[in-house]
Amino acid sequence: MQLITNDPYELCKRRVQRGIKLLNHAKPGWSRNMFDVLGDEAYFRAKDRYNNGCVLALAFEYESNLANEFGYVTYATVSNAMDLPDRICKLFGFSSYSMEDSKLLDRAWEEILREGGITIPVRHRVKLRAATFREPRRDILRWLGLPA
Repeated sequence: MQLITNDPYELCKRRVQRGIKLLNHAKPGWSRNMFDVLGDEAYFRAKDRYNNGCVLALAFEYESNLANEFGYVTYATVSNAMDLPDRICKLFGFSSYSMEDSKLLDRAWEEILREGGITIPVRHRVKLRAATFREPRRDILRWLGLPA
C-alpha cells in the first residue's frame, strides 16, 4: 500500500478505515445497521448527506436515548453524545468536506464493508428491551489519545 497519496478516493478509504476502528470499539455489531435486505440482495443504506442516514447515525439508530426531539438518531445527536467535533468526524469518515467528497465517502464505506466480509444481516423478531448505551466519550477519547 502506498503511504503517500493525493488520490481523493484512497484518502476517503483511509478515513473510513479509521471510522470502522472507532465504531468497532464504541458499538460492537454496528455494521449490521448499514444494509437493508430485500430477498437475497443487501443494499447499502448509508448516505453521508442525510443527517439520520449517515454511517454514524445508522450505527446507533436503535439507541433511543440518542434520538432527537422528533425521534430520529442523527449525526448531530451521536457526535454530540460522543463529544466528537466535526473536524474529528471528518477525519474518521463520518462527515464529508464537500459534495464530491460525500459521494466518494459513500462509495468507500460500502466497498470496505462489503470487502470486509460483512454478510447479509439476519434480523430476528425478539422482544425489545430498553437500549443500553455505553458512555463511550471518555473511553473513546482515551483510545484516540485525546484528553478525556
